Amino acid sequence: MSPPSLTPGQTLNGSPVVTFDGTNFLTLTSGISSPTFTCFAYVRPAPVGINTIVGGRTGSFQYRIRGNFQGQQEVLVRNLVNLGHSNTIVDTTVFSTVSVAIGPVATFRLNEAGDGSANNQFSAATDMIGAASGPNDSIPGTSPKSASTTRS
Repeated sequence: MSPPSLTPGQTLNGSPVVTFDGTNFLTLTSGISSPTFTCFAYVRPAPVGINTIVGGRTGSFQYRIRGNFQGQQEVLVRNLVNLGHSNTIVDTTVFSTVSVAIGPVATFRLNEAGDGSANNQFSAATDMIGAASGPNDSIPGTSPKSASTTRS
Protein backbone atom coordinates (compact mmCIF):
# COMPACT_ATOMS: atom_id res chain seq x y z
CA MET A 1 0.00 0.00 0.00
CA SER A 2 1.36 3.40 -0.98
CA PRO A 3 0.79 6.54 1.09
CA PRO A 4 -1.56 9.27 -0.14
CA SER A 5 0.17 11.56 -2.62
CA LEU A 6 0.31 15.29 -3.22
CA THR A 7 -1.23 16.15 -6.62
CA PRO A 8 -0.29 19.65 -7.85
CA GLY A 9 -2.63 22.11 -9.57
CA GLN A 10 -5.97 20.60 -8.53
CA THR A 11 -7.73 23.58 -6.92
CA LEU A 12 -9.15 26.66 -8.59
CA ASN A 13 -6.09 28.67 -7.49
CA GLY A 14 -3.66 25.92 -8.58
CA SER A 15 -2.89 24.55 -5.12
CA PRO A 16 -2.13 20.86 -4.63
CA VAL A 17 -4.42 18.35 -2.91
CA VAL A 18 -3.76 15.15 -0.98
CA THR A 19 -4.90 12.29 -3.24
CA PHE A 20 -6.34 9.02 -1.93
CA ASP A 21 -6.42 6.32 -4.62
CA GLY A 22 -8.75 3.83 -2.94
CA THR A 23 -5.99 1.75 -1.37
CA ASN A 24 -4.45 4.22 1.05
CA PHE A 25 -5.39 6.40 4.02
CA LEU A 26 -3.88 8.52 6.80
CA THR A 27 -4.03 7.49 10.44
CA LEU A 28 -4.37 10.10 13.21
CA THR A 29 -2.38 8.88 16.22
CA SER A 30 -4.64 10.25 18.95
CA GLY A 31 -7.80 10.59 16.85
CA ILE A 32 -10.55 13.17 17.24
CA SER A 33 -12.73 12.67 20.28
CA SER A 34 -13.83 16.24 20.94
CA PRO A 35 -17.62 16.67 21.20
CA THR A 36 -17.39 19.64 18.81
CA PHE A 37 -15.33 19.82 15.63
CA THR A 38 -15.66 20.53 11.92
CA CYS A 39 -14.66 18.17 9.13
CA PHE A 40 -14.26 19.64 5.67
CA ALA A 41 -12.92 18.46 2.34
CA TYR A 42 -12.48 19.65 -1.21
CA VAL A 43 -13.69 16.63 -3.18
CA ARG A 44 -14.61 15.26 -6.56
CA PRO A 45 -16.18 11.98 -5.46
CA ALA A 46 -16.14 8.87 -7.60
CA PRO A 47 -19.47 8.43 -9.43
CA VAL A 48 -19.89 4.91 -7.98
CA GLY A 49 -19.08 3.30 -4.64
CA ILE A 50 -18.85 4.74 -1.17
CA ASN A 51 -16.49 7.72 -0.70
CA THR A 52 -15.44 7.76 2.97
CA ILE A 53 -13.71 10.98 3.99
CA VAL A 54 -12.97 10.11 7.65
CA GLY A 55 -13.73 7.10 9.83
CA GLY A 56 -12.33 4.78 12.47
CA ARG A 57 -13.32 1.85 14.63
CA THR A 58 -16.87 0.90 15.66
CA GLY A 59 -18.63 3.82 17.36
CA SER A 60 -16.51 6.55 15.74
CA PHE A 61 -17.68 9.40 13.50
CA GLN A 62 -17.76 8.37 9.83
CA TYR A 63 -18.27 11.02 7.16
CA ARG A 64 -18.85 9.86 3.61
CA ILE A 65 -20.48 10.58 0.27
CA ARG A 66 -22.65 8.08 -1.61
CA GLY A 67 -23.31 5.41 0.96
CA ASN A 68 -26.94 4.54 1.64
CA PHE A 69 -28.26 7.46 -0.41
CA GLN A 70 -27.81 8.76 -3.96
CA GLY A 71 -24.69 10.84 -3.47
CA GLN A 72 -25.41 13.12 -0.52
CA GLN A 73 -23.06 13.68 2.41
CA GLU A 74 -23.73 11.24 5.27
CA VAL A 75 -22.81 11.05 8.96
CA LEU A 76 -22.73 7.66 10.67
CA VAL A 77 -21.75 6.09 13.95
CA ARG A 78 -19.30 3.64 12.34
CA ASN A 79 -20.74 0.09 12.10
CA LEU A 80 -23.77 1.06 14.22
CA VAL A 81 -26.21 3.59 12.78
CA ASN A 82 -26.68 6.17 10.03
CA LEU A 83 -27.42 9.51 11.73
CA GLY A 84 -28.55 11.40 8.65
CA HIS A 85 -27.61 12.91 5.32
CA SER A 86 -27.48 16.24 3.53
CA ASN A 87 -30.15 17.45 1.12
CA THR A 88 -28.13 17.81 -2.09
CA ILE A 89 -26.29 15.25 -4.23
CA VAL A 90 -22.58 16.12 -4.48
CA ASP A 91 -21.53 16.61 -8.13
CA THR A 92 -19.04 13.98 -9.38
CA THR A 93 -17.82 16.02 -12.37
CA VAL A 94 -16.31 18.99 -10.50
CA PHE A 95 -14.62 19.62 -7.17
CA SER A 96 -16.88 20.79 -4.34
CA THR A 97 -16.27 21.98 -0.81
CA VAL A 98 -18.17 19.83 1.69
CA SER A 99 -18.27 20.10 5.46
CA VAL A 100 -20.07 18.96 8.55
CA ALA A 101 -19.89 20.80 11.88
CA ILE A 102 -20.29 18.41 14.80
CA GLY A 103 -21.92 19.72 17.97
CA PRO A 104 -25.28 18.97 19.57
CA VAL A 105 -26.48 18.61 15.95
CA ALA A 106 -24.35 17.83 12.86
CA THR A 107 -24.78 20.62 10.29
CA PHE A 108 -23.89 20.01 6.62
CA ARG A 109 -22.61 22.60 4.13
CA LEU A 110 -22.02 22.24 0.37
CA ASN A 111 -20.03 24.96 -1.40
CA GLU A 112 -20.57 27.28 1.59
CA ALA A 113 -24.38 26.90 1.67
CA GLY A 114 -26.34 25.16 4.43
CA ASP A 115 -27.38 21.67 3.31
CA GLY A 116 -29.27 19.95 6.13
CA SER A 117 -28.46 18.38 9.48
CA ALA A 118 -28.13 15.06 11.30
CA ASN A 119 -27.93 13.72 14.85
CA ASN A 120 -24.69 13.39 16.84
CA GLN A 121 -23.87 10.49 19.20
CA PHE A 122 -20.31 9.19 18.79
CA SER A 123 -18.64 6.91 21.33
CA ALA A 124 -15.14 6.37 19.87
CA ALA A 125 -12.37 8.61 18.50
CA THR A 126 -12.19 9.15 14.75
CA ASP A 127 -8.68 8.26 13.66
CA MET A 128 -8.58 7.74 9.87
CA ILE A 129 -8.68 10.08 6.89
CA GLY A 130 -9.52 8.48 3.55
CA ALA A 131 -10.93 5.20 4.91
CA ALA A 132 -13.73 3.97 7.11
CA SER A 133 -11.74 1.56 9.27
CA GLY A 134 -8.52 0.49 7.58
CA PRO A 135 -6.93 -1.08 4.52
CA ASN A 136 -9.77 -3.56 4.00
CA ASP A 137 -12.34 -0.77 4.05
CA SER A 138 -10.74 1.86 1.84
CA ILE A 139 -12.33 4.01 -0.82
CA PRO A 140 -12.64 2.25 -4.18
CA GLY A 141 -11.93 4.43 -7.20
CA THR A 142 -12.08 7.87 -5.61
CA SER A 143 -10.90 10.94 -7.40
CA PRO A 144 -8.35 13.30 -5.83
CA LYS A 145 -9.47 14.89 -2.61
CA SER A 146 -8.18 16.80 0.34
CA ALA A 147 -9.61 16.07 3.75
CA SER A 148 -9.00 18.07 6.88
CA THR A 149 -10.41 18.24 10.35
CA THR A 150 -10.29 21.03 12.89
CA ARG A 151 -11.27 21.05 16.52
CA SER A 152 -13.62 23.82 17.58
